[in-house]
Amino acid sequence: MNLYKVLLTGALLWGAPVFSQQDYSEPKVSGGKFQWFLLTENPEQVRRLVGPPRMTAPFGADFLSWQYQIGEGDHDDFSHQFVFSKSQGVLVGVTRNFDPERVVDEFFPPAETSICHYPDRKSPQYSVRIRRLSGGRILMSPGAANSGQPAGQVVLMRESALAATYPWAADQLAVLSDPKAR
Repeated sequence: MNLYKVLLTGALLWGAPVFSQQDYSEPKVSGGKFQWFLLTENPEQVRRLVGPPRMTAPFGADFLSWQYQIGEGDHDDFSHQFVFSKSQGVLVGVTRNFDPERVVDEFFPPAETSICHYPDRKSPQYSVRIRRLSGGRILMSPGAANSGQPAGQVVLMRESALAATYPWAADQLAVLSDPKAR
């Protein structure tokens, strides 16, 4: 009987990293609230939550990217990308790639979502849904601006980083947020 308990405990501990990886790898809505990362996590916290990255790559003067292949899908591509600021030691963005694409409407309630268009609203060539979250975070669905439209990814990032990655969206979001500009 003792051997049975030891084997069962060992099996549960062996499977724990897989279960914890699944718990934190997917964005979700629970009780009407979006839940995923706070963007205050450091690399060690992310490693504990989702495991070691499959690949790492420094870029720019201050950033480090961790790529993962979690779950099902095309394993030639990465399912997740985490970007850290080396100087601040914290997470600045997370991208979840979907293969196949999926509808992400649950993450973007219409009353809390803005749609920005490149180069502008009059002649849109590319659109992105953006939802402001607590803690200076935003959630984006690049290329999938309409409800019911499948998305290839969702991106959680600090709003302060939006101007560096999507300057046109940052400008439009600022105008949409300013009651005087309407």
